Amino acid sequence: MSKPHPCAICDAPVASLYAALCRQCYHRSRHRTYRCVDCGAIVRQKRIVRCWTCAINRRIGQHGNHFRGGRHLSQDYVKVLVDLYHYQYEHRLMWEQAYGLIPRGHVVHHLNGDRQDNRLCNLTILPIGAHVRLHCGQKQGRKDA
Repeated sequence: MSKPHPCAICDAPVASLYAALCRQCYHRSRHRTYRCVDCGAIVRQKRIVRCWTCAINRRIGQHGNHFRGGRHLSQDYVKVLVDLYHYQYEHRLMWEQAYGLIPRGHVVHHLNGDRQDNRLCNLTILPIGAHVRLHCGQKQGRKDA
């Protein structure tokens, strides 16, 4: 019967004559653990610096490859990043910051017709029906029945 010798890492007794490491140290060396650089969670894969959740979160929002500073155009309206995942129309945000919530059944209208001009002096609030009537009269090339 062989005499147990100490583990090369932790000095625990190793029963096998041919093994240099105890069972726990051998298991740890085969499945090396790393810490996520963002949240500190344990990652058990080689050369991975982020856990799966942090890696996904880095692909969207402010850390994503397609981030353009939190502003982009949608149907000629300016949209602004409100939190990590949600965008909101800038003219609606401007109105709500200055005058409070937009009442139900009303929309914010650009007086000069430029959808990217979001100065408060260019914005007004209209009921939906009046807003539709205002824009129906502006359409060009409309055939009357």
